[in-house]
Formats: sequence, C-alpha cells, structure tokens
Amino acid sequence: GALLDIPISISHSSYDLANELKQIGFSLVGADMDGYEVRSIERQKNQKIALFLGNESHGLSNKLKKKLDLRVSIGMKNNFDSLNVSVAAGIIIYS
Repeated sequence: GALLDIPISISHSSYDLANELKQIGFSLVGADMDGYEVRSIERQKNQKIALFLGNESHGLSNKLKKKLDLRVSIGMKNNFDSLNVSVAAGIIIYS
C-alpha cells in the first residue's frame, strides 16, 4: 500500500541518480554500518531526503558513500551486525 504514496525510483546508476537528486535539492542519506544512529538524527521541516540502501553483503559503494550528506545506521543489540535490507529500510524510513 505505501508504494502508492511514496515516490520511488529504480536506476541503473546510483551515483548518477545521486548527482541528479543533489542538483534539485535533495539531502542524500545512506544506510551504512559506520553511520550515525538513525534515531538520533532530527529531520528539518520540508527537507527532501533520498535514501540509498546497498545490498546485504556489500552495502553501498565507496564512490556513492563519498557523495552522501549523511550516513545512518541502526543501533543493534546482542552483537547482531546486520539486518535484511527491507527490514533496515522500514526502520530507517520510520525513524
């Protein structure tokens, strides 16, 4: 259901997409294990955010990470180090 209300994009080049979104005023946020705890980030009113998620084994490319305005992570307990990318997306979008 949310797919009908949330703008999404599928692109063959995340880096090119990041460049285009940056030019039209989006803040680029990426999920990364070395990012800031997502629950500690405050979003500015009317801020346009593009969220980038990598695959579960390799994450985001280093080239794309350099383009991001912010890297966020999800605080984990019990020595877990990763989540399924769809679960991580849901937690980050909710936060």
